[in-house]
Amino acid sequence: MHRSRRFQFSLTALLVVVTIAGLFMGFAQSRRNRILRESRQLEAQGVRLLWPGRTIGAFWPVIPKDAVLAFNEIAPDEFEIGARRYSRDEAIRCCDQVLGRLNRLGVEEVLVEKNGKKTSTYIRTIARSGAR
Repeated sequence: MHRSRRFQFSLTALLVVVTIAGLFMGFAQSRRNRILRESRQLEAQGVRLLWPGRTIGAFWPVIPKDAVLAFNEIAPDEFEIGARRYSRDEAIRCCDQVLGRLNRLGVEEVLVEKNGKKTSTYIRTIARSGAR
C-alpha cells in the first residue's frame, strides 16, 4: 500500500516550530509585564492610561495611545501630582519626565485634567521625541 507523505513532519521541524512559538510567547509575556509595570508606576504619578476596549491583548500586548494626566492646583505656585506636592518648577520637571516616559511607552496623546475637571488641553508626546 502507498501512504501519502503530504502531511508528515519530521521531529526536527516540530521542534523548530515549538521553539519559535515559545520564544514569541516568552517575548510577548515579557513585553506585557514591562507595560503593566510601567503603567502602575505612571499611575502613582497621576497618570491614567486609557486602555483600548480590552485591558491588554491576549497574545500581543496592546499599548494605549491616550492617557490622562491629573493634577490639582493647591496654590498659584503649588501643585499636587499623584500623591506628592510640587512647586511650579518641580511640577514642570515632573511633567516633562512623565511625558518622556509616556512617549517611550508609545502613548501619543495626553489629556490634562486640572482639579478633577477635564480640560481641552491635549499634549502630543510623539512631537516631543524629536525636540531636544
